[in-house]
Amino acid sequence: MVYSSIQGKDDMSKRIVAKNGKLVNDKFEIDKTLSEIDEKVKIKKLYHDGIIRRINKSYLYCYLNHPEVDILNRKRIGLVIWDKNDSEEIIRKTIEAIGLDINQWEKSYETYKNEFPESKKNLIIGMAVAAIIIIVIKIIKG
Repeated sequence: MVYSSIQGKDDMSKRIVAKNGKLVNDKFEIDKTLSEIDEKVKIKKLYHDGIIRRINKSYLYCYLNHPEVDILNRKRIGLVIWDKNDSEEIIRKTIEAIGLDINQWEKSYETYKNEFPESKKNLIIGMAVAAIIIIVIKIIKG
């Protein structure tokens, strides 16, 4: 499931919402989708820096800039949430449905895919430290 949401341009209390590549227009469906988004992120502090991060084992998120400012000339930032198994095509369609900067997401996604996962990094560092300790102990014991 892919979700995206951003404040309205003219009516800041209005949310623009997309789900699985399509704009959500029905008030009931908007509220339902916003509740689903809320369930995904309620226990997590989110960073607004455009970097793709994990919410949990299966969901990822990032904030993206919208090219249009609101009526008070402020930058509009939209939230995108997706399951790690969702297709890139559906993610792109959902981002484009609310007019977010797809190029920003593509750069962030490319960086995310190419980064060495933190958990693997920690495992390798832990194994290296353990190996060094074993070598030092063997040297000391002679």
